[in-house]
Amino acid sequence: MLAMILQLVLPAGVLFAGTANVTIYSTYAQDITSNSANVRYSIGDTCYWKLEYGLSSSSSYTSTVNGYHTNGSVAWNLIPLTGLSQNTSYKYRFSVWPLAYPSPTAGQITYAPEGAFSTTEYVAPPADTTAPTATGLSGSAITEGSATVQFSIDEAGYGKIEYGPNNTFSQSTSETAMVASAPATFQLTGLLSSTTYSYRAVARDSMGNTSTSYTWSFTTLTPQDTTPPSVSGGSISGITSSSASVYTSVNENSYVKVEYGPSGSFSMTSPEVYMTPGGSSTVFVPLTGLTPVTIYSYRLVARDMNGNITTTPAGAFETLSSSTTNTNNSTSGTAGLRVVVRDSSGTLLSGAAVGLSSSTWSNVGTGYTATDGSYTFSNLASGSYYLGVSPPSSRSNDLNYVTSYVVTLTSGATSNQEISLTAKSTTTSTAPTITNVRSQNILSTSLDITWGSDQSVYGRIEYGTTQSYGTFTAWTTTLSTSPVVTLTGLAPLTTYYIRAYAQNSAGVQNTASVTTTAVTAVSQDTQTPTTGIATVKVWVKSVIDNSTVSGAMISLGSTTAGSSGYSSGTSGSDGSYTFTNLSAGSYNIGVSPPTTRTDLGYMTNYPITLVSGSNPDVNITLPRSTTTTGSLPSGTAHLRVTVKAAPDNAIVSGSSVWLSQSSTGASTGYGGYGSASGYTGVDGTYTFSNIAAGTYQLSASPPSSRTDLYSPSGVSVTLTSSVTSSTDIILSRTTTPSQDMTAPVIGSVSVVMNTQAQVQIMWNTDDPTVGKIEYGLTSSYSNNTEWTTAYAMTQTGFLYGLTAGSTYYYRVRVRNQSGLETLSSAYTFIVGATEPTQGGATITGGVKDSTGSPVAYATVTARSSFSGSGYWTTQTNNAGEYTLSNVSAGSVMVEVYSPSSAGNLMRPASEAVELTAGATKTVNFVFKSSTAMIRGKVVFSDGTPVADGEVSAYRRDSSGGWVSASTTQTGDYSLTVSSGIWMVSLRPRGGYGGYGTWSYATPQSTATWVYTQPAKEISVESEGNVKVVDFTVPAQTLSTTVSGVVTRSDGEYIPAGIATVRLIGTSGTSITAGVTAGGRFFTSVTPGTYKLYVDVSDSALSSPPFLV
Repeated sequence: MLAMILQLVLPAGVLFAGTANVTIYSTYAQDITSNSANVRYSIGDTCYWKLEYGLSSSSSYTSTVNGYHTNGSVAWNLIPLTGLSQNTSYKYRFSVWPLAYPSPTAGQITYAPEGAFSTTEYVAPPADTTAPTATGLSGSAITEGSATVQFSIDEAGYGKIEYGPNNTFSQSTSETAMVASAPATFQLTGLLSSTTYSYRAVARDSMGNTSTSYTWSFTTLTPQDTTPPSVSGGSISGITSSSASVYTSVNENSYVKVEYGPSGSFSMTSPEVYMTPGGSSTVFVPLTGLTPVTIYSYRLVARDMNGNITTTPAGAFETLSSSTTNTNNSTSGTAGLRVVVRDSSGTLLSGAAVGLSSSTWSNVGTGYTATDGSYTFSNLASGSYYLGVSPPSSRSNDLNYVTSYVVTLTSGATSNQEISLTAKSTTTSTAPTITNVRSQNILSTSLDITWGSDQSVYGRIEYGTTQSYGTFTAWTTTLSTSPVVTLTGLAPLTTYYIRAYAQNSAGVQNTASVTTTAVTAVSQDTQTPTTGIATVKVWVKSVIDNSTVSGAMISLGSTTAGSSGYSSGTSGSDGSYTFTNLSAGSYNIGVSPPTTRTDLGYMTNYPITLVSGSNPDVNITLPRSTTTTGSLPSGTAHLRVTVKAAPDNAIVSGSSVWLSQSSTGASTGYGGYGSASGYTGVDGTYTFSNIAAGTYQLSASPPSSRTDLYSPSGVSVTLTSSVTSSTDIILSRTTTPSQDMTAPVIGSVSVVMNTQAQVQIMWNTDDPTVGKIEYGLTSSYSNNTEWTTAYAMTQTGFLYGLTAGSTYYYRVRVRNQSGLETLSSAYTFIVGATEPTQGGATITGGVKDSTGSPVAYATVTARSSFSGSGYWTTQTNNAGEYTLSNVSAGSVMVEVYSPSSAGNLMRPASEAVELTAGATKTVNFVFKSSTAMIRGKVVFSDGTPVADGEVSAYRRDSSGGWVSASTTQTGDYSLTVSSGIWMVSLRPRGGYGGYGTWSYATPQSTATWVYTQPAKEISVESEGNVKVVDFTVPAQTLSTTVSGVVTRSDGEYIPAGIATVRLIGTSGTSITAGVTAGGRFFTSVTPGTYKLYVDVSDSALSSPPFLV
């Protein structure tokens, strides 16, 4: 081990740098206009720089730009030059010198070769006659009297919303200045409740060009019902020594219960009974557990579907003696009634209480059955009576009551009536839940509604074209945890408001579900509109993430006078469907999302006009669904949630938000506890409406497309009745994976087109890169193309202005996203000559996981086993299939890599194949899922958990792979990995850290700690292994940056991985930084005095001094 010691005194904010002359890799001018240009330079170290420039015709440089470069790696940078003259030639010279020499000598300055460029001639732009286009028009936050509308325009300008009821546009917002592609929000106020409003966007640019968007509509909400239900009846019947029944009716759909108790108290409560309005819905509410010869008070409590409650005045009754005294209050006739009572098994019941009431609910008589199970009423008038039966007290726990059984008696005759008491259900008395109400099997005049429940239930639906509903279906006849109710007789292409009801086998019902909506399709008459030669292709996308929507139902209906006909179809995997053979005229397009997309709403009456022979594309963006999945207690509170992304608080559409009420929160009093969820719209908001006041837990997660974001912890919100509360949730940013320190590998390089006018060259790499071609008539390569602009694994470049018949030398230079470059071998071509076909063999196959499912976007490569220079690569499609074409004949090694940083996929072994020209070889691969795990705990030296850390693991063997996880509030983490050798490292979330023995900078963290120890090597031997890797972080505060370059005395850089820089403070604090490629190191320390050590583990290197 070799070491060198330096003593440094570091004030806060100092930058420690090297003194060696700085290398200039390249300079050139680009982005040249009539009055400006950018000079681009590439250097390899921190330094001062100067750019001198002036007229080419001048003998000197007349202007100077100075600066300093603090990036310790090779990087491209731009120096803007402005205020130049048009059609003028300029020259420039770029120079650099080390930061250690603010006033350098001539020998310390490095100059780049002089460059030149010419500005262009100024050409006045043509007059703007194109109007701006409004896009993304949508409405949200709809209330009884207001709504929010937003849209974007494709250029800076002004916008407003025109709106009005029933396809009028009599009202308008104020015009607002708008930025290109940035949504602007408009508030529509003073609206009428329960009214459909049409609205459209009007966009205007600074030149006065104006456009009007398509028309859309929304319906304002119906005012909340605040009137309590009216209760009628309330009379007592069927009084026995231990029970009684109360009959009542209501004027609207309600839940009714009886509160009762002895001596004026109301300590007992009957089960709730669901009732609908009308005399036919008059029902008995049974009262049980009574004491003989006791006066009881009672009152009825009715609650309608909006939570309004009515409590009736109190009444009273007295229970009978426990003896089997029978009463008969009627002696006015000659009719009789013999009642025989049996239990659910058919056994005769003695001691059962039997009560008889007249058709006006007057008590006629009561009695108890004898040992033969019978009781007889006599001297009755002919007519209809209500019969009630209660089980004997010994059987009240297992048998149900019978109430309101109608019997008709005839004078002079004694009728016989057998009553069988059914067994009580063992079903829980807890009300069933209703979750995920949704529509399916949507047709023009019917659709199905289904939902989920935690119990087997009967179900029914209340629905209508407004939120007044108005129509009930019958209860389903079969118990199910996912009942299906069919709505029929509906109007085509119409929005219906829907809520669901559920009742278990014990007769316990829940409150109505949260309101959702469903839209019927257009008529399923698939008669094509009058045959013509027009075509329209409809594309369907989601407003949540702008992704295509497959399986959407698309309908087209003619609106041209005198024309008729409809056509419909379903969007394919690319989200489109094409209508053909259409006549010219006007049409309406309607789109319904697939039943699996409960997060999306509908598009109705989208207008389009076709001319003969036209074939336009129409883009339909489905809005987010207004459906709230789940159920919360109803009330008058509202919560508006806005989801944003750190650090700039940009809105995030398509986020999932959910609101839950824990068992420690406020109870609803009727429905217990629940949760609900929804998705944010294009404005980043979602509103939970009409819920009970109380304390809730609010959470949010980003859409699947936003892998740069992750969910924060849930927050507690307290809601107040009749108040709309607002809250923001900020989604945190994820950190960046390890910097790639491996230079890219260039595979095959070939001429794919060679003509007298141009030559096209293609190459591929094992890593996404940009590239350029260096070429010339000699091997000095005096020319080069511009760098390609997009990172890709296959690139092409064109060469122009070549001399026909001449031989050119060329090579390819590539650079990956970490700035590392590779230069290919040298090649030649003759302009206009035909290149011989390279390879000619084909490799094809499929990639699946251990379950047999296809693996999409896996990378498949083939590499020549002998020369090492042949390299081909591709990715699998959605079916897991791939094809490698034009592969050179011979021995080739075929390999597959997982589609992303999926540490839990075990890469299959490579396969060597022999290829012959023109042949096709099939090579299939199967990934296996891993069950191994690396887990542990991260704490500070005092034992406090580190909650803002990120633990990453990089697989060092040939399989590759990278996984990471954030620490929890308790400092714990876990990583699912496959077997292999893993390097496990720690860094602050979004901060500094590294893999292996190097350190590197990542986006700045808010953490006040740093961890610079090398990664820990862990061997995961087999599936099912669990390895524990703990980290202890020394407490410290970041404030000063130390960086530099370590070289040998001969100026050669120390290679990566064999040297470590240590800084030892006077307090004994030790900070370690690994030395990376190019001898560079980087770390952060607290201000103070340090000794700097360079430790080298390779004894083959020359002795110190090492230059820093």
